[in-house]
Amino acid sequence: LTQGPEMARVRELMYWNLDNTARSEWANLVKSKSKTEQAQLARYAFNNQWWDLSVQATIAGKLWDHLEERFPLAYNDLFKRYTSGKEIPQSYAMAIARQESAWNPKVKSPVGASGLMQIMPGTATHTVKMFSIPGYSSLGQLLDPETNINIGTSYLQYVYQQFGNNRIFSSAAYNAGPGRVRTWLGNSAGRIDAVAFVESIPFSETRGYVKNVLAYDAYYRYFMGDKPTLMSATEWGRRY
Repeated sequence: LTQGPEMARVRELMYWNLDNTARSEWANLVKSKSKTEQAQLARYAFNNQWWDLSVQATIAGKLWDHLEERFPLAYNDLFKRYTSGKEIPQSYAMAIARQESAWNPKVKSPVGASGLMQIMPGTATHTVKMFSIPGYSSLGQLLDPETNINIGTSYLQYVYQQFGNNRIFSSAAYNAGPGRVRTWLGNSAGRIDAVAFVESIPFSETRGYVKNVLAYDAYYRYFMGDKPTLMSATEWGRRY
């Protein structure tokens, strides 16, 4: 399965960093295979540290029980470095990146967000100034994993602190903006619990985003040897 001409093309393209073409070849290859073969391809990509291709294969094959391949500890050393000294848990930052890009470091959104943590140009500029991050001068640098993780974890730390270290709020803010979250909090006025607050978010994309990030964080906590919990006692216990 991994020795055919299609896989040879994928390997060659990945070797030469022709990532977008490689992903297209990979998508066609995975689509043409049985579910068993898709699982084998997902594992092959995982073993080669092609993190986004591993995730892509699990999605194509609906391999929901293949958790390692769905949630690889991608760029683990970089996330460990850039969450060290910050209040955000490493697992949470990785959950955000997994939701944002499915580990594709070169992805660009139609609205201009770039890279692993899908950072907008204005957000990058603001965050670099706020945290005095050296060496950033152009948007293309957001496609570099280290630069993206450095800036992305710094911005996540900012919104996390803005909302009292509450991942429900900071996840919604990362997706929809802090101003909208403050509006929603004003509307709920402390009358509802955590689950009701998430369900009351008026944007379906943001509702799904928050739910996914909390679940992905639990998976990453598990793979990092921590106790997986969907919400902390503080997040669960307060009124929204």
